[in-house]
Amino acid sequence: MYELHLTNFGTTPLSLSRIEVLDADAGTAQQIATFDAEQLEAMLRPLGGKTLSDPKERVVIADGQSAIVFMSVAFDRSSHIPDRLLHHGARLAGLMQ
Repeated sequence: MYELHLTNFGTTPLSLSRIEVLDADAGTAQQIATFDAEQLEAMLRPLGGKTLSDPKERVVIADGQSAIVFMSVAFDRSSHIPDRLLHHGARLAGLMQ
């Protein structure tokens, strides 16, 4: 398990729809895991003590707000385990990196 820290430096809320985990060691970064909005609801926690009662609100990062995504990617024993990971986040209005 590891933490992925996200900050919305924009002026409008950011709604995540997906996070892709890529093997950054591969010549062309290969996807090794994908987490959709429903999964992210349980994985993402806003910083700053804000409590959200609706899990769907957890995938929205307000302007100027930060959040932590608690990530867990499992590998088979025989699989290549990358030294570095790359993450792509998709939001409702486009792609962010």
